[in-house]
Amino acid sequence: MKKQLTHENLKRFIEDFNLDQDKDGRLILAIDVKSFYNSASCIMQAKFENEEAVRKYGAKAKTYKYGKNDRYHPLKVKSIVMSDGHLVMSTSPLAKKIYGFKNIMRLPDNQIPKEKDFIIWKPHMAQFLFESMKVFNIFKRFVAPLDIHVYSCDEAFLDITQYWRRYAESPEAFCKMLQEIVKDELGYYMSAGLSYNMSMAKMCMDNEAKYNDDAEGHLFARWTPDDVVDKLWEVPLIDVWNIGTNTVRDLNKMGITTMAELALANPKDIQRSLKSRGVAIYKRAWGIDEAVISRKGEYKPKIRGIGRGMTLPRPYFNYNEIELALCELADSVAGILIDNKERSATIHIGIGYEVHSETSNGRMHVGGQMKVTATNLMDEIHHIVTYLLDQKYDHRMRPPVRRLAVRASTLCSASYFQYNLMESPEASDKREAFDKLIIDLQKFPEGRQKVYRVSALNYASNTLKRAGDIGGHAA
Repeated sequence: MKKQLTHENLKRFIEDFNLDQDKDGRLILAIDVKSFYNSASCIMQAKFENEEAVRKYGAKAKTYKYGKNDRYHPLKVKSIVMSDGHLVMSTSPLAKKIYGFKNIMRLPDNQIPKEKDFIIWKPHMAQFLFESMKVFNIFKRFVAPLDIHVYSCDEAFLDITQYWRRYAESPEAFCKMLQEIVKDELGYYMSAGLSYNMSMAKMCMDNEAKYNDDAEGHLFARWTPDDVVDKLWEVPLIDVWNIGTNTVRDLNKMGITTMAELALANPKDIQRSLKSRGVAIYKRAWGIDEAVISRKGEYKPKIRGIGRGMTLPRPYFNYNEIELALCELADSVAGILIDNKERSATIHIGIGYEVHSETSNGRMHVGGQMKVTATNLMDEIHHIVTYLLDQKYDHRMRPPVRRLAVRASTLCSASYFQYNLMESPEASDKREAFDKLIIDLQKFPEGRQKVYRVSALNYASNTLKRAGDIGGHAA
């Protein structure tokens, strides 16, 4: 059936949705830095050694872009960026090839290579973000900020529709010009995918461009509407942008194992099973994405929530340790609610078990939620999350916990407040004022290291360990 639909009728279908490049004329570039944290670590180390040489030898000092003999060349070095919890945050292309390392994996001591030329970098998130800003500032020279969507610290979408003609003979030449400028000025190698909407550009970059090295080490590919069938439909479901393992499992239950089967399935069945998310991924199977980067500020989510989660530094077996870590996340959520002058009427928790744990009964994750009188008080949210933990945690098997999350939804203004009949209004106001004072004090420099609950002194606490972190990693 797929072969019958591959050519004229499929092209006609795509044109009916106004996806033809010549009709719509929109060109979206998805671009990211190759192994960003690792590349940034290499380049910062080379820069540091250059500065040391200049300080020691003055004008006679020899400096090198990637260190002497290209020791820190991002594409030639064997290195990883690893946190104190043995989490691999980024790995060089050569380390991936030789050792099979992947980003976001745990690396036990006995699996760490012992070679002298293997480098382990420590994460320095503040410096990484500073390097990220340098890259995005180059993009802003050629594309207006309105047409740039920063997706992460190392990745962005650029709508180059009205810009490429000013600087290059073709869209492809414009993209490669950006890659070359970033490499010449900062030393970073870029991956880039070009297509007619954000979804196609992203999947083009992830599934083709990252395997298309040119002579300069840059990675580039372009997808057109004709590639929906020939390329998009060949992508495994798990490798499709914004389709996670749970969605893949749900689709597999419906007998859908490929993007081609998803595209040719009954959209009503998809919507019935996956609700509004099903509509979005069905459109994606046909290469449809109606998002416009310049209109990103117009979107207002119908359901808004505030959440915090963390991967624990080790598996937590002790129930009291799990409870403490969850309450610390609850404090963080309550602090954001107080800062935003909001209250929450629904509190959620999520518990992720250690992979391959024999005591988890095959379950990787459990969660729960509770509707409450709208609140932002720390102690009240503590009581809610500890109650939910007690209800949802398997006390009999006691599986080790590796991930925790707390989320507050059903938000309302803090000006709406219902007093507790079991407590005087003055006492409630005093508790709220005290919580606000704590949050305000923690905003001062090193405030989180100076003002904290006494429970933070517990060896299992993460409050002080993470006080100066950015994104859960050392600044």
